[in-house]
Amino acid sequence: MKKKILQAIGAMLAVGFLGSQVWAGEMAYAPVNPNFGGNPFNATPLLSNAGAQNGFEAPPRESRNSAADFAERLDRAILSRLSRSITNNIVNDDGSFEVGTFVTGVNTIVVEEAGNELIVTITNNATGEISVIRVPNLN
Repeated sequence: MKKKILQAIGAMLAVGFLGSQVWAGEMAYAPVNPNFGGNPFNATPLLSNAGAQNGFEAPPRESRNSAADFAERLDRAILSRLSRSITNNIVNDDGSFEVGTFVTGVNTIVVEEAGNELIVTITNNATGEISVIRVPNLN
């Protein structure tokens, strides 16, 4: 009798599993970030999370010194004009280089011709570091 009850329960389970419909859909990837095609309503939470993780803080506007900014801009402008003047002394109007030695304070620049090329040697007077640039003579 027990055997018949177990067989009946087994048959009902088999009919229940095999007779029921299975509902499944296709698996699809949906990006979260709106920059990569995700839902645009995700932008605000993603931006607030990124802002919460960002440890950088910009300096307060009051701490900037206008006089120091002006002095820095003035220094840059003077150095730019100075470098342009030095360049004009080294490079002739026709594009050829002036052979000689030029001292700029921090660097000593030696321009010399050797055969078919121009050799520019730049020596850092503070550290003694030497850089050599070889330029083919195009004249």
